[in-house]
Amino acid sequence: LRTEGAFLVSARRSAGQTAWVRIKSLAGEPCRIQPGFAGPARIIGGDPGMSLRVASQGIYEIDLKRGQEVILAPEGSAPRCLIEPLPAQADRLNTFGLPTSHP
Repeated sequence: LRTEGAFLVSARRSAGQTAWVRIKSLAGEPCRIQPGFAGPARIIGGDPGMSLRVASQGIYEIDLKRGQEVILAPEGSAPRCLIEPLPAQADRLNTFGLPTSHP
């Protein structure tokens, strides 16, 4: 997912909970994120000295330089950070921008 502020974001959810979030900065801007973890977040990847600040309840800030990447996960977890495609949902495909019910 490309986001406002020029970030590439990947994440994994399982059983309604966010397991991990990977963020890569394309422009070198501070990042503000609400990952939706069940508890506090921690950095499990990134450059030494990179810090995660709590901005408010469940919202975090990270200063990322251009090209830097970080992985966030809930404290106490050891997630398997694997990116896999989701199964296609035929009733939600919209290849050409037309409603799927259009003949």
